[in-house]
Amino acid sequence: MSWSEFCSLLSGLMADTPLGQVVAIRAEKDIKVIKKFNKEQKRIYDQWKLGRMKKCKKDKKAYMDYWLMLQQEFKKAFSKQ
Repeated sequence: MSWSEFCSLLSGLMADTPLGQVVAIRAEKDIKVIKKFNKEQKRIYDQWKLGRMKKCKKDKKAYMDYWLMLQQEFKKAFSKQ
């Protein structure tokens, strides 16, 4: 099964299933709705956001490290020696 097919199937889950409820909580964008979450919904939402932030920090660091290395290589290649 391809990733796009999996995402399509996952997004089609009904909200009345346990997994569908978690997916709906994680996907919520409306701040008014998020403020009305109960304790368990907030835990699920916060846990998801925290995990995403940690992943983004790792990705950002790897991205910056790559571009700094590439910049140094260009400086070596094109600097007057």
